[in-house]
Amino acid sequence: MLKMNMEFFNMDFQLNLQNDSGFIPDINQLGMYLYVAAVVFYLVVFFFCYVWLTKGRSKHKVNVNVSKRLFKEVVYMNDSEKLAYLRKVNPYVFEEMILTALEYHGYTISRGTKYSNDGGIDGKVKIKGKWHLIQAKRYSGPIQSSHALNFDKVCQVNQTCGFFIHTGKTPFRKGRVQLKNSAIVSGTSMLSMFSKKMPPQLLNALHQFNP
Repeated sequence: MLKMNMEFFNMDFQLNLQNDSGFIPDINQLGMYLYVAAVVFYLVVFFFCYVWLTKGRSKHKVNVNVSKRLFKEVVYMNDSEKLAYLRKVNPYVFEEMILTALEYHGYTISRGTKYSNDGGIDGKVKIKGKWHLIQAKRYSGPIQSSHALNFDKVCQVNQTCGFFIHTGKTPFRKGRVQLKNSAIVSGTSMLSMFSKKMPPQLLNALHQFNP
């Protein structure tokens, strides 16, 4: 009788052990699912953060490359063709084309890293060892004097001088708008930047400007 009870106990214990051991893999499997789900979630978050952070940089790099390609085309155009062409290009590409032109003519430049919230500074050019601020505007009509004045204030705040370069028309007369730390480059002066050799008149104007 005792032997039968012992056999029954052993059989019952083995059944319980099998049930318990059969339950353990389920917990491990659930834990593995949760682990994989967590890894996938963090990878997705990382991917979107990476895309968001590098989107601006990639766009900037593309615009720089486009500006270099277009510059090589524009230099062979006459002035009327240049002006019509520049007024149609993407405004951000135009900003890069101005800096590309200065770089082509041997100047050291510093390009901006973003197109919004840049403080009104599209880039910089070093002339006689001094950094000059650049703001490039692609207009098809008259510019607003407030734009030039705001840029002039930016130059004053940064305690340096700069060039307001645009493709539009300057409706206000010289002297009516007092620019203390900046100069406007437009018309034939602006177009001459897109040539194989920058005219000495523009070179002298750039080097002599030091408010």
